Amino acid sequence: MKKLLPVVLGICLLYIACDEMKEDKIPGQLTYEKTTFDGCFSEASITKADDFMHDTIYTEISGNSLKLVVVMNYNCRGTLTGQYEISDDNLVEIKITDSCTGDYCLCNCICTFIFNYYFTGFENKTIDFDVYLNGYYDDDDSLWKSFKYSP
Repeated sequence: MKKLLPVVLGICLLYIACDEMKEDKIPGQLTYEKTTFDGCFSEASITKADDFMHDTIYTEISGNSLKLVVVMNYNCRGTLTGQYEISDDNLVEIKITDSCTGDYCLCNCICTFIFNYYFTGFENKTIDFDVYLNGYYDDDDSLWKSFKYSP
């Protein structure tokens, strides 16, 4: 048992050290934090035509967090997913894909999908955001909208 204790202790310390290294952030580097969803993604979705927001992109600043809001009107049966990629610390590409398959992916209704992407490390930087859409009938991503954040 005494021989096993140093091995177990070593493994625990290695795990803790590796876990802390994952979370290290370079100060001043643009860093993705999280994504939240509103609109058709939530139970309180927008349903009346008068309440629809126009397709748009905008930012909100709160403390040290920059929120990129992507508002997209799309078929209400769409199964939209979003991915991001940060290039050169000043370009963020968002790729939204309709991953629905089968015969019941389309209907005669539109809904407002809202993606909220949160970033830190944006201070004193101009950042280009490019949002691509790969819709139900699309074979590949196409540029949907672009937005430039400038302090």
